[in-house]
Amino acid sequence: MVDSVANSFLVVVLPLYIGQVVALPEFVGGTVSLGPVAFRLTEALLIGVVLLLFGFLNSIGQPFTGRLSDRTGSPSSSCGRSRESAQPSPSR
Repeated sequence: MVDSVANSFLVVVLPLYIGQVVALPEFVGGTVSLGPVAFRLTEALLIGVVLLLFGFLNSIGQPFTGRLSDRTGSPSSSCGRSRESAQPSPSR
């Protein structure tokens, strides 16, 4: 849930932030050649790269942050149940 909120926030706010607040480097607007392919570095391409890196790094970090939150979470974080009530009762 938090990931989708963060991603939605980035898609809307990041272009505005980069367009108005960030001083773009000099290479934006220039042309880059990768082998036989040449393309122009634009503000939109820069925004796309930042969004791509956010998604990629977020996906890589999810297992680690999930494990961390599972270890540091309080017992009340399991929908109001304590750890004792979350355990199955022993059969007699």
